[in-house]
Amino acid sequence: MAAIPPLVPLFEGVLAPYEPVLRLPDPNSHSQARPATDLLHPSTLNEVMAQYWPNCQHQDPRALLSIWSQFYFLRLLPPVLAANLIMDWSLSLALDGMSVVIGGNGLPVAFVLPDEGTPLGVGVSVQTRFQVLSEQHMAPLIRAWSCQTGLSERVFWGNAGRYIDWLLTQFQELGQPSQVWAPLQDWLNLPEDWNGERNPLYQLYRYCPGSNREPPHRVRRTCCIRYRLSGISLCSDCPRSCRCQRSPLEIAGGVRQSRPFY
Repeated sequence: MAAIPPLVPLFEGVLAPYEPVLRLPDPNSHSQARPATDLLHPSTLNEVMAQYWPNCQHQDPRALLSIWSQFYFLRLLPPVLAANLIMDWSLSLALDGMSVVIGGNGLPVAFVLPDEGTPLGVGVSVQTRFQVLSEQHMAPLIRAWSCQTGLSERVFWGNAGRYIDWLLTQFQELGQPSQVWAPLQDWLNLPEDWNGERNPLYQLYRYCPGSNREPPHRVRRTCCIRYRLSGISLCSDCPRSCRCQRSPLEIAGGVRQSRPFY
């Protein structure tokens, strides 16, 4: 696999670990890249989950895919969004044009894009910046994963949004100018998407009132249900840690009956 030439200057300092993540096809490479659309199918998820979590048949399949999706988004989103925001570079992120390399541990290692992408225009809108990533990559994956497990789409969008929110904080703490990170903030604050439908990333967090002189703390609105896996505790921003009275269905994000994909 070959590096994407326009993005080489991007991967310095804190972004250096992400340099191997975005690649171009290389006919001389022996990498085991597979079509990214394979991740829409239960047979592939069965294979990947077995690599990721041996004896996965004894675990809740909804929680297993939820926590795996967090690793997926953590690998994909930082370099993709950094290219978009810092370099104003649009990458070809449609799911049906990409390949993904899955490591021996079942986690994504790299994403192979069909071409090097193109520059974004001057004054491009938030909708234009993120539409392909959202509509043609994240949305089809999340719909498929939700259908296959019975877990609400809100859970998977929340998993993605957690890392988008984290990246926004990183940009701010590293002193990036506001014109770099403002489109990301606008995306998270956009009530409706480009189709006039509710933006699934809108208001992913809320503040839970503290008690016993504790200050309010920020929690996600939807639990990723990772706690259902053996030996896994709650996330630091899990809504279950909040003392507010909320219905179990709201906290769990509308978990339906388990529907194993293996």
